[in-house]
Amino acid sequence: MKIIIFATALGATAAAYMGQIINSFPNTSGSHTGMAADANYIYTVMWAPSPGHPIGKLDRWTGSFIGSYASPLAAPRAMEYAGDGYIIVNDGTYDTVGKFVAATGSLVSTWTYVPGYREGLCTDYSVPRAPTPPTYVYQSYLTTIYVSTTTGSLINSFTVQNTYSRDLAWDYGNRWIWYGNYNDEYVYGMTVNGSIMASWRVPNGVSNPEGIAYYGEYLYVDIASTTPNYIWVYHCPNIAAVTPASWGRIKATFR
Repeated sequence: MKIIIFATALGATAAAYMGQIINSFPNTSGSHTGMAADANYIYTVMWAPSPGHPIGKLDRWTGSFIGSYASPLAAPRAMEYAGDGYIIVNDGTYDTVGKFVAATGSLVSTWTYVPGYREGLCTDYSVPRAPTPPTYVYQSYLTTIYVSTTTGSLINSFTVQNTYSRDLAWDYGNRWIWYGNYNDEYVYGMTVNGSIMASWRVPNGVSNPEGIAYYGEYLYVDIASTTPNYIWVYHCPNIAAVTPASWGRIKATFR
């Protein structure tokens, strides 16, 4: 049995806890790999038409399909909102990362990384608006996390248990990396050094958590086992700044 203990502060979010399901809705873009989120929208790498894989845009609160535009890269995989109106996307086929304007899809820049297939991707940007530019890019494949500069230079890699993920999401409040494991059906939050800080299983009856995105203390996880895919919304409060004197709720999750 694994016991994981979380604490959240008293106040407006005292009734909520880490991993609490807030909402779910159909992923009407037909995607389940790469996702990103900003204040208003969820962005997805759409499966059709292929080749090309357009970037779809959903309402962040209802999941309503807003529209799509052509992908700035030929074979997009994982995506991440990088703050200040930009998204970065991982092109797994051509060893390339691209940065583009979230509103239009206009490509701003690209850089190559050390050759080798990658799936998940996120960066360590600071806050959603007027952010400090990211220092590192994190990419994943199977159980390995690759850490590169924003110009593509590989500086580190490490193995993390249970990292079979299609996508990564950066939690700028806790400075964690979130991912869904499509083997054991769990969602994990880890530090940038690979230490697991939180985990929970996806709801009973569903499986294959793949696309994932984070914004404003909410985590969006695409579940690929249903038709259509569903996006599950979890509460992920900032616990990094919580002090013992202000702990208002402790929740234990058992497996």
